[in-house]
Amino acid sequence: MLGLGGILKKKESAKNAAMRPLSFEIEKCASGEVVEEVELPIRRYAIKGRGNNFYCIDDRLCKASQMQKDKIAIAKACVIEKAVSEGIEAGPTLMGYAEGVAMQELMGCMEQGYAEYASRIISHDTAGFGPISMLMEDKQNIEEIEINSPTSAISVVHSKLGRCATNLRFCSEQAFRSSINRLIYSVDKELSEDYPIIDAQVGDARVHAQMRPYAASNGNATIRLRGRRDIDVCTMIKNGNASPSVLAYLWMAVSSGMNIVIAGAPGSGKTTMLTALLSFSKRSSRIVVIEEDISEFKFYPNVINMVHLYGTKAGISTREQALNALRMRPDAIVIGEVRGKEAMELFSAANVGVQFLTTMHSGGAKKELLDKLSTKPMEVDLRSLRMLDLAIYMKDIDGKKAIYDIAEFNWLSRAEIVDPDIVIGGDSVKIAGMMDKGELNAAALPGSKVMSCFAAKNLVQQKQALKEMGIRERFLKSMCGKDLHAIETVQELYNFR
Repeated sequence: MLGLGGILKKKESAKNAAMRPLSFEIEKCASGEVVEEVELPIRRYAIKGRGNNFYCIDDRLCKASQMQKDKIAIAKACVIEKAVSEGIEAGPTLMGYAEGVAMQELMGCMEQGYAEYASRIISHDTAGFGPISMLMEDKQNIEEIEINSPTSAISVVHSKLGRCATNLRFCSEQAFRSSINRLIYSVDKELSEDYPIIDAQVGDARVHAQMRPYAASNGNATIRLRGRRDIDVCTMIKNGNASPSVLAYLWMAVSSGMNIVIAGAPGSGKTTMLTALLSFSKRSSRIVVIEEDISEFKFYPNVINMVHLYGTKAGISTREQALNALRMRPDAIVIGEVRGKEAMELFSAANVGVQFLTTMHSGGAKKELLDKLSTKPMEVDLRSLRMLDLAIYMKDIDGKKAIYDIAEFNWLSRAEIVDPDIVIGGDSVKIAGMMDKGELNAAALPGSKVMSCFAAKNLVQQKQALKEMGIRERFLKSMCGKDLHAIETVQELYNFR
């Protein structure tokens, strides 16, 4: 975070700026059904409206008189002047310092409650990132912050209501760019004419921003927040993202060493689902995780033998890291998202017995997914494509990220007479859909590939595999019923027995 002194231009004195208006506006709250009210230093409302949903910050500022606005501008200038004269720099107490100075200036000229409210806003505008840091305070509920143009209303993606308009907007393009640059200051990047496109990770936030000439609106930004919540299997069950039976089935697939692709549109919950599946990994498994230079995974305590690699566009590629992973004797390779040639290496690794789990953008879990894997830019060899066992399709339905479809791929030999669903080159595949109206298709379980693989790997009969799945389903219900938020180790399953 940039020190308060950095807000001033080098040749500008704070004394010459006796009044400093706020760099953003808080407009009037929208009306509608209040779904959630959050008690933070400044109150927030999640509002379900007719056609549009809203996330609103306490709007007392928009009702302020001109005299109150002038006093706020003077208090902001005073905060900056004192910070410069005292040499205050970035640190954990920076926001508190700014808020305290503003409070001293405002207490004598306005009611205490309003002075506290205005002081908090001033601290965000000087020591924070303006409206961005105000929204980042609610990481429990906000997953993404979207700025489509420098002065348009900011939008957020809310965990319960999905995409919502807010009552926040920057006053100018300069204010927008200044806030973005303060946000990414710690990673030594700057949105400027020399670097008009920025992609950076700042703490738990992934920041992508652009300006002219590449942004038609002169500026835009998308800030993805990982949040403070642990989105594990218990949370997914409680939120209705997946049922215990579906997760027990997927647990069986992971422990059977099956190769899994999680597909869906951007923001549909693919990474969340992949992270949840990793919590089912055996404690002794050696897992190599490969991402781009932005980390989006949350790792659980049961994953103790894990190597985390980065593949960047500027340096070594994700494909090269996939090849390097094979030299680490992995039990499983996890790629955060496959987009290109790294898919070839992932499927080639499966040919030598290394399990893989990954995500990709796709419009479905069946033919659409196979078509994308087998054509440019991925071009997975048809013989290697046969290593795909299972695909999970995630979808955002009315703000809820849920499993929409699961497909098992049963690859057929030339001697098999069964009519295939799809023929790719000389290979044919029978695809079994495992979901029915949002639930696991129980009728398809006895003959499913997952149950067959589990039975074969553990040298048991298929009916025993089905019994094992029932035990795991009851275990998941028990874990969530006790309000335990993470499966710390798969060993707990055996304690449950």
